[in-house]
Amino acid sequence: MAGYTGFSIGHVKDVDAIIPIKCIIGSAKRKVDILDRSWQRVLASTGQPQMVSPENMKFVNEKIDRINKENKEKYDALIDDQVEMSSVIMQAFVEKSNSQLDSNYNVD
Repeated sequence: MAGYTGFSIGHVKDVDAIIPIKCIIGSAKRKVDILDRSWQRVLASTGQPQMVSPENMKFVNEKIDRINKENKEKYDALIDDQVEMSSVIMQAFVEKSNSQLDSNYNVD
């Protein structure tokens, strides 16, 4: 970006923003959780090596397994809800169809 000395590009609340370097330097220090899923995505997408020691990889794998298990449980619950909802809708459709058939063939 020619002509923008002293600025950095950043993503703030889902909007791209031009941030003055002084604001970045003057803000409180932030720590990056190297075990965090978002950081692992950054490393994977940029092709960088893992910054976790082999001793800590056990904790990383446990955290990933826990997240996968939580996501699977949420997914399974969602599927169960959808199956139940489909069943209720189908039952209502069949009942309505049967009542229409009965009224069409009802001879007085």
